[in-house]
Amino acid sequence: MLQYENSYRINYLLSGYREILADFINPTQFFFQYFNIDTCIGDGLDNWGRILNIGRAIYLTDYGNIFGFDVNPMNSIDYAQNFYSGDGALRGGTFFNANYHSERFVNLPDDAYRRLLRLKYLRTVCNGSLNTINTIMQVYFGDRGKPIITEGVMELTYNFSPISHIEPFETTLFNQIDILPTPVGVLQILIYS
Repeated sequence: MLQYENSYRINYLLSGYREILADFINPTQFFFQYFNIDTCIGDGLDNWGRILNIGRAIYLTDYGNIFGFDVNPMNSIDYAQNFYSGDGALRGGTFFNANYHSERFVNLPDDAYRRLLRLKYLRTVCNGSLNTINTIMQVYFGDRGKPIITEGVMELTYNFSPISHIEPFETTLFNQIDILPTPVGVLQILIYS
């Protein structure tokens, strides 16, 4: 683009647009409302969501005590569970009924959405080292605590038990969307208790 830097016609056209837009848009205010993730709100955050490919509306599923075929990541009886436990004992889950459990879309408030976008951005630029992942998670959780992250053979385990409080939207996103920083080709294991 440097070859067009001194073009008379292009500079003339751009100067005309600059004068027209100066009446409507303050460039500094525009930057802080749309491009600075720490200060933008509303449409600015939605713009970041489009860039990072993660929407503000998330799909929360509230499983009751149902019969399922999923591993229980939160170790609670309120999550979809197998009918029998690992030792063969009956757990008492009921059969799945799509009309029974509640499903809903939830729009994240600006602060929660901003934290989520920061985590997604940091995951994108992470080099995959354990030290970097630990730093990212410390920044994300802040005063709530620090998860214990251990690595095994082609697996990375996130233990969230030291965290004082994990929001329901966070557990949903950690389980359903690939948002936690993990090296490429490495299995991600989540522990919540």
